[in-house]
Amino acid sequence: MLLHKHAVCRRRQLAVSLREERLIQVVSTIITLPTDKLKRAIGIREQIDALSHELQQLLRGIPGSMAGGPSQPRKHNLSAEGRARIVQAQRQRWAKFNASRGTRPGPITRHNLSAEGRARVSAAVKARWARYRAEKALAGL
Repeated sequence: MLLHKHAVCRRRQLAVSLREERLIQVVSTIITLPTDKLKRAIGIREQIDALSHELQQLLRGIPGSMAGGPSQPRKHNLSAEGRARIVQAQRQRWAKFNASRGTRPGPITRHNLSAEGRARVSAAVKARWARYRAEKALAGL
């Protein structure tokens, strides 16, 4: 797979380099052309463009002709009413979905200790540490 990716990348590089070489050849040919031949080439190009435009005008409206070039994708405009209908339908779908799931539990609440509970926990921790220190002191003697 990795080799394939590298091969594709290499082919693209070759295609770009070939296009660059062709462009260099065209530019060097244009530079070396005498001015009279260059003017003649420009005139021919203008004639080709004018005839191409005229042909497109003639073929416009004929089905199947490529007069307009490749067809542009059609832009779909949506009215505000159409959009509102879509939104309403989607809201109804979500309402139906949520209704089928039933009620959800409320947010998770934190369990707070009462003052008495905190005092008991604190006393237990203090007693544990006192035992630990006492055992440590006895082990050290």
